[in-house]
Formats: sequence, C-alpha cells, structure tokens
Amino acid sequence: MALLFFDLDFFKEVNDTLGHAAGDQLLMTIAHRVKDQLRGSDVAARFGGDEFAAMLWDAGAPRDGVAVGVADRLLAAIEAPVPLGDREVRVTASIGIAYAEVGETDPGQLMRRADLAMYRAKHGGRGRIEVSEED
Repeated sequence: MALLFFDLDFFKEVNDTLGHAAGDQLLMTIAHRVKDQLRGSDVAARFGGDEFAAMLWDAGAPRDGVAVGVADRLLAAIEAPVPLGDREVRVTASIGIAYAEVGETDPGQLMRRADLAMYRAKHGGRGRIEVSEED
C-alpha cells in the first residue's frame, strides 16, 4: 500500500485574487479530477484546505512504480486549465509518496513520511513528486 499526500501549489493566490467561491470551485474540480485518475480500489480524501490524500492498495514496492505512475497522472490532471467564470486558472500540485512497511501498524507514521516527502517536493520546485526517503 502507498499513501500519496499532496496539496495545490499557490492555492492561496486563487482565493486572494478571485475570491473564496472561485477557490471552492477549483477544489471541487480538482477533487473530481483526482477521483478520475485513481484505480477502482484506491481511496481519496480531502484533508482540509487544499490538502488531499490518496491510499493506493496493491501499489507494490517502490521499484514497481505503480504509485509514481498514479502520481504522474494526478499531476497532469491537476495542471490542466480550470475554467473559473471568465478566466482559466492553472495550478500545480506537490505530491509526497510513502509506502507502508511490512507490519507497520501506526498510520500516523505513514502520514508523517508522506507529508515530509510532499514538503521536499514543494521545496524542490513545486509541481513535483517525491518518494519518502525511508522507503
């Protein structure tokens, strides 16, 4: 199993320049796009604000590339223009991936690793994917 933790880059600017209603519409559009890119057995949730998580069942090992493939599809879907009123907005996402270790029973540890990987993606230039260094 793999956990993808991601947020939208520069989402605050959308709220600040176009208003919260436009930001809400953007979030709903992105949520539908995320759902469309996941496999039937995967689960996604919005954590709050502009943060999302996706649990990928049967993701294999990091070397199998299943989670990175899903993350690549997510990046492409999120980066597509979003019509908001008379404008089009483009956002990117920073995605962190952590794989559940055999026998791991603390979901908080998995989330921490995915969150740290997401912040590495953000600090590395945004619109990127990072896999947890502990995997």
